[in-house]
Amino acid sequence: MKSLYVVIMSVIVLTLTQISAFAEWETVDSGVTDDLYGVFFINENLGFATGWRNNGPGGVILKTTNSGDNWTSSMPVPGSYIFGVSFTSDSKGFVAGSDAGNTFNAMILTTTDSGEEWSMSLFPSSYGFYLVDFPVRSVGYACGYLGIMKKTTNGGDTWTSISSGTSEVIRLMYFVDENIGYIVSGVNYYSPNKVRKTTDGGDSWSLVHDFGGSMGIGGIYFQDADRGVIAGNNGSEVVLKTTDGGNTWETTHTGPSSGAVQSLHFKENSGWAVGNSGRILHTTDYGDTWELDATVTPSSTTLLAVFQVQQTVYATGSSGRMFKKDLDGIGIEEPEHASVSPVLHQNHPNPFYTRTAISFSLADAERVHLSIYNTTGELVKSLAHDLFRAGDHEVSWDGSNEIGQRVAPGVYFYRIVTDRIDQSKCMVILK
Repeated sequence: MKSLYVVIMSVIVLTLTQISAFAEWETVDSGVTDDLYGVFFINENLGFATGWRNNGPGGVILKTTNSGDNWTSSMPVPGSYIFGVSFTSDSKGFVAGSDAGNTFNAMILTTTDSGEEWSMSLFPSSYGFYLVDFPVRSVGYACGYLGIMKKTTNGGDTWTSISSGTSEVIRLMYFVDENIGYIVSGVNYYSPNKVRKTTDGGDSWSLVHDFGGSMGIGGIYFQDADRGVIAGNNGSEVVLKTTDGGNTWETTHTGPSSGAVQSLHFKENSGWAVGNSGRILHTTDYGDTWELDATVTPSSTTLLAVFQVQQTVYATGSSGRMFKKDLDGIGIEEPEHASVSPVLHQNHPNPFYTRTAISFSLADAERVHLSIYNTTGELVKSLAHDLFRAGDHEVSWDGSNEIGQRVAPGVYFYRIVTDRIDQSKCMVILK
């Protein structure tokens, strides 16, 4: 019996060793030397990276259709600066930047054919945009220089100006849903240190925290209206977490003085932070604890963007450098799912007293927005806004609203929105 135990343990150790050996970061040939500020994958095969020359204007958009093995590049607006990229469907996407050839007007590029062609929208007297993001398919935001922000409510067909409450450079932005969002601003692109919040879709903003001049924030993520993570450098590499909507922050990681986080990305509880000196940090508990996952070579690499799609993570950075990690280790394939469209299941238990589980199934990887509404149509709580892999998923709700208060007993609706469905179901909370 003892010998059998030894054999079993040996097999387990060997398997884990093999998985660890395969789950390393590999260098990807991007084919360019531009600094790559943005990366976004629609599914495990189709992805985009964006950036511009490190010695002057020359915006580039990279596209892969085979999981990053090969990339094609295009320069839809020669002489431009290109930063962030975001897609709302397999075919429709947006890029933020500046058209240097037109006195630095802010620019949004739009594609409706998966990046084959791009159309340009210019915004005079705006200088440039750094990010464009869509919390839901129809509502999107763009932010950038001198506090300029734009909003669309028709899927990017038209954009209108909104007041950000600041004239500083807005480098970072994250929206939990179409109404609740955060921006990070500073006197220039390299020293953002103030966090502002909106709860009304950008109509008004309040300053929730000013970190002062020693802090430079490079990444922001919010799990919901209250729980969030920021990362950057305050004299050393640092990650902080809030549970009260950004009013107070607790340090969860500190690193070397040479480290400075430049980008954050979360997929459910798994989070990645990348930045200076080629450092890559990883958390598996929504940012409560962090570990150094890798230092890529050359160590002089500044990593500027990171994105996880299904079980693969991509990091892009200076001089066209790109890296990839397969989290599946030895690449065990998942079973195929028979459903041809997302399925929202009935919550269980229903009715319920203190907690219920909401489950849904996806045939393919999709961006999912799952929310709770009352009978008047008011948003009660946003439960999920993330890219989910194919398969079955379950999200729990404890009957609380966005500020953690217990909601009144009665009838509520939970709604799932993806690129392919918009579906709701009813549930009942008992006293």
